[in-house]
Amino acid sequence: MSDSLAIGVDIGGTKIAYGLVDRQGAVHAAHRLPTLPEEGTEAVINRIVQGIEHMLTLTDAPIVGIGMGSPGQINPHTGVVYLATNLDWHNVELVQGVRQRLSRDIPVWLHNDANASAMGEMLFGAAKGCSDFLILTVGTGLGGAAISGGKLLLGGKFVAMEVGHIPVIPNGRLCRCGALGCPEMYASGTGMMAGLEDHLPHYPFSVLADKENVSTEDILAAAREGDALGVLLVDEIVNGLLAVTVPIIGLLDPLRVVVGGGLGLAAWDLLGERLTNRLHEELSQTVFEDIPVVKSEVLSSAVGAASLVWYELDNR
Repeated sequence: MSDSLAIGVDIGGTKIAYGLVDRQGAVHAAHRLPTLPEEGTEAVINRIVQGIEHMLTLTDAPIVGIGMGSPGQINPHTGVVYLATNLDWHNVELVQGVRQRLSRDIPVWLHNDANASAMGEMLFGAAKGCSDFLILTVGTGLGGAAISGGKLLLGGKFVAMEVGHIPVIPNGRLCRCGALGCPEMYASGTGMMAGLEDHLPHYPFSVLADKENVSTEDILAAAREGDALGVLLVDEIVNGLLAVTVPIIGLLDPLRVVVGGGLGLAAWDLLGERLTNRLHEELSQTVFEDIPVVKSEVLSSAVGAASLVWYELDNR
């Protein structure tokens, strides 16, 4: 099936990304549509299918499956999204809804987007050939997934590795999930902006103090220039990631940690070495030898989604 293709669909809060992806992870064609969740669930499912149908017109190669990555709590066995807050989805039968609307009978697989990212890294990226690893996706929020013994860890309610919302930071910030001290409130774009609000009054001479509408890019640029507030906010990302990663390493014994997500990649030059050094300081080197922290290599979210197809076909 060397000339066969899979369609990857990554469903985000603002955009849906599509890719025609071959067995080696190469993208043959890509497409994007706006998600527009405010139009309602049926409209979003229709748009997902509209994009898939468009991808089908772009190739004569056999399409062996469709892989979808979606935010939220997902049952990959039934294809139901139990809860996806940023899409306002509750108990949405996504796989069934897509298959009913498609013009062709094609197998469809669905996973949480962080799990899809992990699969992409294992098949095509920074964890290729690695049977045990963690991935941390640092973006607007903080997500995570784990491969153990070559298999995705799902958990009883399919929320294993929901690292952003494990409240591990004592007396920490109030998170939108209602808990105190979630790592997402430090190690994410949301966390960075919360940190800026907390700390800015104490740094009146920061280059960020004079800016209006400060962005995460502004904060990273300030950190690269050695601005004390910028450096502090980057250190908070590292501390947030450490707080949750160290115990998970103790529990799962991974061979490497992959860092991805939009912010994780944008800040890699500031995070990679810091995170590696701190992990080595905090972990017992007699039990856990140096665990490499590596940058995500799968830059297209649609490749992660498409990798679900190749994984399922390989493991039938």
